[in-house]
Amino acid sequence: MIVAPRIVAVDDTVEHLQALRRAFGALGGLCECLEAHEAQDRQTPFRNGVRVLFMDINLLPGAGLDVSARTFSPIMAIIRKLISAENGPYALVTWTNNPNAHDALSNHLQEHLDPTLRPSATFCLSKPEYLEDGPSLIEKLKTLQNELPGLSMLLDWEAAVISAADRSVLEIMKLSEKFGLAGGAAVSEAVHAVSHAAAGNGEAKARPFRAFTNGMSAVLADRLDYRKPDLQAEAAWQRTLAAANVGTPNDIQKAALNTFFHVELLAKDAPSSFGVVYDLKFSDVLPFLTGRFKSSREALLANEFLPLKGGALKTDVEKAKFARSCKWRFVRLGASCDHANNKTRVLDGILAVEVPEVSYAAVNLHERNTFRDFPDKREWLFQTPPFKGAKGRYSIVANMRYRVGLPEASLAALKPVIRLREALASELATHAANFSTRPGIVEFR
Repeated sequence: MIVAPRIVAVDDTVEHLQALRRAFGALGGLCECLEAHEAQDRQTPFRNGVRVLFMDINLLPGAGLDVSARTFSPIMAIIRKLISAENGPYALVTWTNNPNAHDALSNHLQEHLDPTLRPSATFCLSKPEYLEDGPSLIEKLKTLQNELPGLSMLLDWEAAVISAADRSVLEIMKLSEKFGLAGGAAVSEAVHAVSHAAAGNGEAKARPFRAFTNGMSAVLADRLDYRKPDLQAEAAWQRTLAAANVGTPNDIQKAALNTFFHVELLAKDAPSSFGVVYDLKFSDVLPFLTGRFKSSREALLANEFLPLKGGALKTDVEKAKFARSCKWRFVRLGASCDHANNKTRVLDGILAVEVPEVSYAAVNLHERNTFRDFPDKREWLFQTPPFKGAKGRYSIVANMRYRVGLPEASLAALKPVIRLREALASELATHAANFSTRPGIVEFR
C-alpha cells in the first residue's frame, strides 16, 4: 500500500526545505522533504517512482564553494540511500547557493555513480534568487515542465492514471449512497461483486486483486481516454515532441518495443491465465496429430507452422536445420472465469511454434524469404510481430487448425514461458474464432 513520493527534496537547512514545501503546496502538489541526516539514515530506498530529486550541493560543514569529490561524496551516498536501481528515470535539480558547482556535480555523477542510479536530466535552481521570493519560486517550479520535458511528461501521465483510479474508487463508493463505516462496508461488497463478475468465483477467490483489476481495466482506460484535456500540459507535450530528435528505430529496437507492449516474461510457477504461452516437447504435440497429420517434426513445421512464402523449404536437410532452432508452444486462450467449467476445467488454447530469426540464416532463407516485420495473418496462420529474446529476434506462429483443449491439471505440468498481453492475445483469439466460424465458399473461376 506504500507508494513512493514523486518529488523528494534533501537539504541540511529546515527553512530551505519549508520554502519548497510551501511552493509545491501552493501548486496543489506534495514534496517529500528530508533533512540531510534523515536521508543518510534511511535503511532502504524509496519504492519505484521518484521522478524529481531536489538536492542541496553543499552538505558538508565549511565546504563553501568547494567543488571537489569530497563535496560530492555525501550527495552520491544520499542518492544511493533514496533511489532504487528499479526506480526508472528521474531528474536531479540542484537547489543551491553555489550554482557554479552544478555542472561539476553532474559530470561527477555520470562518471562515478552506478549507471542505474544516474539522473536522466539535471537542472539548477539558485537559492539566492528564489529562496526569499515565494511567488517567484512558485512560477519557476511551474516552468520546470519546460526545463525537464521528458520527466514532466511522465509525471503528467502518472498523475492522470492516479486520478482515473481515484475517480473510479470515489464513484464505486457513491453507488451505494452510504458513507462513513457503512460506506466502507459497501466498497468491500462492490469490490467483491466486480471481482466475481469479471473472473468467476474460482478465479476471484484464488487471485482477487487480478480479478478486480480485470473488471476495472476498461473503465480506467475509458477515463484516461476521455478525460477533460489539460490544455497547458497538452501544449507542453506538443512543444516537447516537436523539438525531439526522433530517429527511425532499427530492427532490434522495434522488437524491444514489441516485447514491452505485448510480452510479459513469466516465472516457472506463474498462474495460468489468458495469453500465457507454454513450452511443449514434440512428444507432447504428437497426441494432437495422431490420425490427422502423420508426419515428421521437420515436415510438420515446414508445412503447417512456418510463415514462409510457398515452397521455401524443399529438402529434408533444410527442414531439419530449420526445425532444430524452433520450439513448440501452446498458447492459452479463453476467459479466466469458471462459468463454463463447473466440473473439470478444460482450458482452451492453440498449438504454435516459436520461430527465431537465426533459423532463417541456418538455411540461407534470407536470400529468398526475410524474417517478417509485418506479421503474416493468413486464414489458417497467425504470426506475432518480432519480439526481442536473449538470442535475438523471434516470432510466435499459431495454426488455427490446431485448436486444443487441455484439462487444467495437464496444463499445470507445462512450463510457462511468456504471457501475451491482452491486446495481442485478444487479436489471436479473434483470429481463431473467425477461422473456426468461416462458412467456406465454393467458387468457379
